[in-house]
Amino acid sequence: VNGLLRLTFEDAADTGDDETDQPAKTYTVTTDRVIMASSISEPRTGFEQAGKSTTRILKQEARAFRETGSAQIMTSEQADEYFGNPDNTEALKGIRRAVVIGSGDGGRIRVEDLLGYSGIDRGPMQLDRVEKLTWIGQSSATKEEFERTVRPRYRSLGLEFPRADEPDYYSRIEPVNSKATKLKRD
Repeated sequence: VNGLLRLTFEDAADTGDDETDQPAKTYTVTTDRVIMASSISEPRTGFEQAGKSTTRILKQEARAFRETGSAQIMTSEQADEYFGNPDNTEALKGIRRAVVIGSGDGGRIRVEDLLGYSGIDRGPMQLDRVEKLTWIGQSSATKEEFERTVRPRYRSLGLEFPRADEPDYYSRIEPVNSKATKLKRD
């Protein structure tokens, strides 16, 4: 894993105003790992309309995964292979900050893997800890909202969300109702 990644995303609630020609607000997060968790039936990266720089990074990461079985940026299928490998006991080692793109079942499964909620005995891998996870595309801003809208299987992830009535509560999940737009390597 080489260097950190910067991921730029747009606020989904502020898509720009055609009449005043105001662009959507953009935000940036620096991370160790990005997982693009699209639907298995309709795999997408979320970067289909991205520029050449992002496309080049995605191609480099796909090649790295083919050659080494690991990459900083993974698709859902690659993450399945990476986290599901029983011989990979250090899958979380060195991942302090991660980004999951996608709020469907694929995204929820990846968040479970990264935060240790998968229910699968991961052996020594469970000793490592992701400190912060930015969940892009997640419209639930709080634990209460997430638990109200998600199936029972995933409700335990709500423990990692911000609390509506406790603004100083430490939460590992940073939900961001946005769309990822580009990648840059630092």
